[in-house]
Amino acid sequence: MTAATATAPPTRQGHDGLARLCLDHLALEEAHVRATLASLRTVRAALLANDQAALDDALMRHEGTVRRGEELRRARDGFRQEIGELLGLAPGEVNLSLLCSRLPADAGATLSARQEGLRRDAAEADHLNRSNAVLLHYCLDFLQRFFQDLTGRPAEVRYGPAGALRDTPSGSLIDARG
Repeated sequence: MTAATATAPPTRQGHDGLARLCLDHLALEEAHVRATLASLRTVRAALLANDQAALDDALMRHEGTVRRGEELRRARDGFRQEIGELLGLAPGEVNLSLLCSRLPADAGATLSARQEGLRRDAAEADHLNRSNAVLLHYCLDFLQRFFQDLTGRPAEVRYGPAGALRDTPSGSLIDARG
């Protein structure tokens, strides 16, 4: 492919094909984000319900979602490579915003609207993932403190908001003298 043909604008038929490629790939991305959201919601529900069996099942399913995410990442790389070749760009330069600007107005607007929906869903998935992590952190912190208090193991040094060492209770809740 020569430099002149690599940068030549696609024909109408080329625009239609490019739009179809973009929309088809975007459908894969949307489906994966929806599956990720569903998986994260299931994990959160199991955590909140304190249902170990449901949590085990949710985490096993989530692992599958993560694996499919890796497959999608490879498909995304291939998509960017293919589109880059069509438009005479390096794969790293290919993104949805650029594609929206290169397509005819109607196709670009459709792609842009779906891109915005994908952004919202991805932001929700990120928020839910962080919320689940915070919930787990608090549960683990509670258990750690509980067992420290139960066993009389010295607590870790902790600082208060003013930067001063906090007084931590010590001593066992259970007196195991025989």
